[in-house]
Amino acid sequence: MTDEMMNLRALLEKSSDADLLREMIGFTAQRLMELEVEGLTGAAHGERSAERITQRNGYRDRPWETRAGTVELRIPKLRKGSYFPGFLEPRRLAEKALAAVVQEAYVHGVSVAKVLHASWQRCRVHFMRNVLAHAGRQGRRVVSAFIGTAFVQDDADTARTQWRQVADQLRPKVRKLAALMDEAEADVLAFMTFPKDHRPKIHSINPLERLNGEIKRRTDVVGIFPNEEAITRLVGALLLEQNDEWAVQRGRYMSLETIAPLSDDPIVKLPAVTAA
Repeated sequence: MTDEMMNLRALLEKSSDADLLREMIGFTAQRLMELEVEGLTGAAHGERSAERITQRNGYRDRPWETRAGTVELRIPKLRKGSYFPGFLEPRRLAEKALAAVVQEAYVHGVSVAKVLHASWQRCRVHFMRNVLAHAGRQGRRVVSAFIGTAFVQDDADTARTQWRQVADQLRPKVRKLAALMDEAEADVLAFMTFPKDHRPKIHSINPLERLNGEIKRRTDVVGIFPNEEAITRLVGALLLEQNDEWAVQRGRYMSLETIAPLSDDPIVKLPAVTAA
């Protein structure tokens, strides 16, 4: 197990949700600043390089107010010139700044894919809507059936092969549609690399949309909340209820048994209960 995974596991075990989010924001922002400064200096921290333009000159501390709390940043200083991170621009909203940090981190390879070995899944339902907009009213059923053949394959390799065959068949008549398939192949078929029991739950955002719809329905009934704590109590109770339903009900989201093949750790089972 890598050091990054071990550090992340320790943080998850010891920190509250708010602390974890704040730590993740701080780590992402710090890593982004280091990458930006590497580009300005022409070399990594402590690296000797003939292409170096300037030297570092320590750090200056700067608190950054976010919705997750105050994040203590260490902004690198340069001996020649100056550096100031773009996400701390004056009058820039914290939400936009955080979004910019995440986007820049993704571009530079600092992503929840590198650390947690997670993949990006594009919603299959929404993709089909985008694709069928280029198929024309008469050809939508045929195109939908063609693309659907990739989703019913047994494994990721055969699904990708079928996907490319369908795209090539459609290319002469519907070039834009085929181009969309080429671009979206990896994102749309990411769910095929998971066990079959998981695929219906992760190939679209339908479960999340249903959850959001239920939260909206319950909050609309109340209308006006007296304070943020009241909202947190109601929505928190709904999320706990949904978590229990996904975990123990007949239609549970995922079971430990189906998740076990994805982990290097042995599955933990409770001892059997015997009747008196």
